[in-house]
Amino acid sequence: MPSVSEGDLSGQSKKPKKDFKKRPVSDVPPGKKTVEGLPPPGMKKRSEVKKMGPLKMAHLNGLSVSRPMHDEVKDEPETASNDERCKVLEQHMEHGELLKEYESIPKRYPSKECTVALLPESGDKNRFQDVLPYDDTRVELVPTKENNTGYINASHVKITVGGQEWTYIATQGPLTNTCQDFWQMVWEQGVSIIAMVTAEEENGREKSFRYWPRLGSRHNTVTYGRFKITTRFRTGVWLLRHHGA
Repeated sequence: MPSVSEGDLSGQSKKPKKDFKKRPVSDVPPGKKTVEGLPPPGMKKRSEVKKMGPLKMAHLNGLSVSRPMHDEVKDEPETASNDERCKVLEQHMEHGELLKEYESIPKRYPSKECTVALLPESGDKNRFQDVLPYDDTRVELVPTKENNTGYINASHVKITVGGQEWTYIATQGPLTNTCQDFWQMVWEQGVSIIAMVTAEEENGREKSFRYWPRLGSRHNTVTYGRFKITTRFRTGVWLLRHHGA
């Protein structure tokens, strides 16, 4: 996934506030009176009076303005930095709020249809019957004799990051009978990177069939239908090369 770094807004400079001192009453010359709304003696031009704001006028007349503490403007950035977002995420995880937020996300759009996914011939191609692709975003395979509807449990996903649109495919962990469909999708859609975000097995339940060559398999190659998958080399991350038959 692309990452976006945001500038640290906490380093923005702040303008220092001027520390105005109250003018003591003793500063007013004897015999002179200060009239509210008028400048002190010595300033006679009306144009200069107009240029002065009400707060400055009040200050020059020995007045001060106080505000309640709850009305003070908080010095917080308008947009949170990445560090601040991480702190919020950690707090939510500590208090168990993350799962609650995830569970509050709607599981389905009521207005979306999954007619192809619900066809009888699609039933054995779905790992979970409640996780189905919508008709308008599902990945469509070229129909074959084995799969005449071109169905696979996979959806196109588009995300805009920093003004640039990124396209992905989200799919279930392949089943024993859908490995050929999986590699057909990889071939037809021009997929160059596969990120597996589940284990083969979790809590005793299979989450994904091993769709790549097993260690020690002959020539590090496995064939699914018309597609032959070969391991070129291994590091901490698997690198596979797929070929059409």
